[in-house]
Amino acid sequence: MVHGGMTFKNKKDYLRFLKTRQISIEKKIRWGEDYLDKTLGKNFEIIRPRMP
Repeated sequence: MVHGGMTFKNKKDYLRFLKTRQISIEKKIRWGEDYLDKTLGKNFEIIRPRMP
């Protein structure tokens, strides 16, 4: 899974996004830790390339 960033046409669109964005205070599952290893088990090989 690769996650990208977001772009906006102008500052007004960016500020509107920030003001209307829904947020969650629930704890998120961290994919970088051993979550996938434990969930998928030994039948899967997980490759984690470092991104610039």
